[in-house]
Amino acid sequence: MQQNLSAKTPGRGQSLQQTRAASIPVERTAERTDAAMAQDAVDAAQAARFRETGILTRSLIEAEDALEREREDHARTREALTRAEYASVSYQEVIASSSWRLTAPLRWTISKLRG
Repeated sequence: MQQNLSAKTPGRGQSLQQTRAASIPVERTAERTDAAMAQDAVDAAQAARFRETGILTRSLIEAEDALEREREDHARTREALTRAEYASVSYQEVIASSSWRLTAPLRWTISKLRG
């Protein structure tokens, strides 16, 4: 009988193997809890990255839209500059032409008559 008592855990009435077997689920539960907490942290970090990616994507789209508007404005400005340069060259050609010089007295006379 003494041998039987020595195989049992004092105060519990269970063998050492039963005690170890009973503690395994508690340890696994603690491990699962740690693993669940770690997974929650990973999920939270991932969600934060998704939100950040969404914000950055929207910012990029807005910047690309603004860039496109600026390019369109630039193209219109270049077109206006080209027309202005063409008009200036055309004006200079007219002023330098012989017909402009020949009609100068006529233009002077008309401007004096008009007042």
